[in-house]
Amino acid sequence: MFFGCSQALKTPLEELTSIGEQMKQQEQVSYAYQMKMYRSYRADTIFSEGITYFEQNPSDTSIGYNFSQESEYHSSFYNGKYVIDMFHADSSALKGPLNKFKNGHGSIKPYLEMSYAAIKNFLTDSLFTTLVDSIVKTDTVIGNEPCFSYTFWIDARVVDTYKIPQYYGNKKINLIIRERDFQPMYYSQYQIFKSNNSHFHEAHFKDYSFRKMHPKHQFSIENLPEYYRWDKIANLQTLELQSDAPDWELPVVSGDKLNLSDLRGKYVLLDFWFIGCGACLQSIPSLNTLQSKYKHNDLEVIGVNCYSNNEDKIEAYCTNRGMHYRNVWKGKRITDEYRIEAAPIFYLIDKEGKIAYTQIGHNEKLLFDNVEKIINLAH
Repeated sequence: MFFGCSQALKTPLEELTSIGEQMKQQEQVSYAYQMKMYRSYRADTIFSEGITYFEQNPSDTSIGYNFSQESEYHSSFYNGKYVIDMFHADSSALKGPLNKFKNGHGSIKPYLEMSYAAIKNFLTDSLFTTLVDSIVKTDTVIGNEPCFSYTFWIDARVVDTYKIPQYYGNKKINLIIRERDFQPMYYSQYQIFKSNNSHFHEAHFKDYSFRKMHPKHQFSIENLPEYYRWDKIANLQTLELQSDAPDWELPVVSGDKLNLSDLRGKYVLLDFWFIGCGACLQSIPSLNTLQSKYKHNDLEVIGVNCYSNNEDKIEAYCTNRGMHYRNVWKGKRITDEYRIEAAPIFYLIDKEGKIAYTQIGHNEKLLFDNVEKIINLAH
């Protein structure tokens, strides 16, 4: 894919905004990256490399893109709704929002912040032309390729496109564009803080492709290998014990709708699960046993599928995996109310609709002991 800057452009600023507009026209792009991050207060340098893919997603209000990333140790994808991170070393996975903010800062993924999409976003931001300062353009060469190098200072709010908008000071940017097709080849950020600490991030780009669009299923939680474990669940919190369980109405797989309030007078064990969640799969025999053993003690196990939208696929999964209890779907509607950020998560609700027990993750003995204790004490 070749870009062309108009010969009528006279200033480096006009050239950069034109490059940004032409980048914006690409519906999808993939490339290889090499990245380096240095923070003076840690006195160490972190290196990473991999392959990143972006495709336009106009319905996403966060960045306007879906993306996927592959590296030796880590893979991830974002589908406009959530990010899935997969850690190859221990075959574990984590699901979460694109940004998690702590102390006013977004925990940004480096391959996203230092990316083609980030460059495109700030070059086409209306604030770019008003807040950029001291642009210097020079000729340079990268890998025997003639390039243009643009160096400038700019308010960090403009280039930190995936963070909470607030004042972070200025950053020195170096952006190197290949002359023959006006593609970014290098991007760096340098910032000094009041404490005289500094950050330096840089990324090299190569092996561009604009032709191959990834199939939609690659951005689905159902595409994860079943052997991956959803166990990166540190610091997760469930609803408080003895609080009222939020009511809900959800469709039953191959059935009518079900309301939680319809089950008042029974013990209800909710199992929040995903297709492709290995720990959820391991929990099925435990749940079958509990349903069979305590059905005469007014216990009903209800599986809540959280993120799949294909009822046929959910039904086939429930049948093939031998789930001998009812399952509801479209559970995404209630994941926020129940604080679901991992799987499996269990809620035991008593006959009065109060939360009697919660558990994060698969542990058969722990689940058996607590469910049995609560039911037996009531009898």
